Amino acid sequence: MANTQNVGVARGFNQGMLAARRAGFRYALLLDQDSVIEMDCVTKLLAAHEDLHDAFITCPEVRYEGTGLAHPQRRVSPCRPVRVNVAISSGSLVDLQRIDEVGLHDEKLFVDFVDFEYCLRAARDGYYTYRVPAAHMRQRLGARREARLLGIRCHPTHHPPERRYYKTRNALYVWRRYFRSHPRWVLRSMGKLLIEFLQIWLFEDRKLDKTKACTEGIRDFLRGRYGERGRPKRAVGRNTILDDRRANETSAEQESALFAANGRSYGDVRRS
Repeated sequence: MANTQNVGVARGFNQGMLAARRAGFRYALLLDQDSVIEMDCVTKLLAAHEDLHDAFITCPEVRYEGTGLAHPQRRVSPCRPVRVNVAISSGSLVDLQRIDEVGLHDEKLFVDFVDFEYCLRAARDGYYTYRVPAAHMRQRLGARREARLLGIRCHPTHHPPERRYYKTRNALYVWRRYFRSHPRWVLRSMGKLLIEFLQIWLFEDRKLDKTKACTEGIRDFLRGRYGERGRPKRAVGRNTILDDRRANETSAEQESALFAANGRSYGDVRRS
């Protein structure tokens, strides 16, 4: 499956998930090119899915290369899955039978916070994300290098300005959308992004370029401009192809393909 241009991770995931469901598969495993899963990782994710009646996504414990950091960074029993608010897309096993209710990834976000928005939207619809501690994956995140400030270890990401733009714009969108349903997660996310911004000025290069990209992300969020940077799409209001009431911001084209795969037309669903 090839695209002639960069369509963003959200559309890439959606294309693969719809193709998998049309081919008769129950689950789709999302992976980045720099992720390495253990041999029994998928088997353990599948087993957990079968035991959890409300699971939409199961994900492994992620260990970031070169840092020793895990996501999420807390201890849980290795014997049972634990419900989490969000998971990174890579390593996520998605139940394709439930995308009728949850929908697809939000393509207008393009990249960054696409995975978090998907998990939070599913949870609002009653389908949850579970981490399976017995399943493991190694992942590279940006160009993380350890740094120290007053004896405290830090791991700045060294993301380029382009990523800073998307991360800032999309974080603001997700925070606004899910603050009422997940206030604690939003507050923690705000704190993490603030720390990342401070690390830019303390440890990273191209400080001014990255700060300008963050400022541009804030400006486009306030203007309602989404999509690829430099080729924005304006968000539209209620009762249109981006239906805010359903917390499902897939396009009409995506939903037509989605429901066609299930034997129903987009128009039939919208009228019901």
